Amino acid sequence: MMTTDFVSKEAIISAISSDSNDISKSILVFEDGKVIGRIEYHFYICIQDLYKTAYVNWLYVLSDYRHKGIAQKLFKEFEKICIENNVNQYFLIRANNSNAESFYNSFINSDTSKEDVLRKTLI
Repeated sequence: MMTTDFVSKEAIISAISSDSNDISKSILVFEDGKVIGRIEYHFYICIQDLYKTAYVNWLYVLSDYRHKGIAQKLFKEFEKICIENNVNQYFLIRANNSNAESFYNSFINSDTSKEDVLRKTLI
């Protein structure tokens, strides 16, 4: 079982390797062999017009490692991957707490209106 407090290496490999998660991708940040941050996302392509978007369905940084730029590094790598894959835009459901709001407001060129969705156009 995986929780946000402890994630074993075996559980991570199993989850990432699972056939049911073929469309799900994760970027991990390690320190001393320990996962300290993670972003998980999916790419979506509209069959009708081939418009590409991504959805971030999980972002987590261990509490001892927050406010050290780890989430920003995860998003920087994620955005790089999106651009390499011609993904035009990404979305995430926003958490409703002061730490999360501060983080969302740090995004440049993104729509951080009072909706529960953060939207950023990349291309």
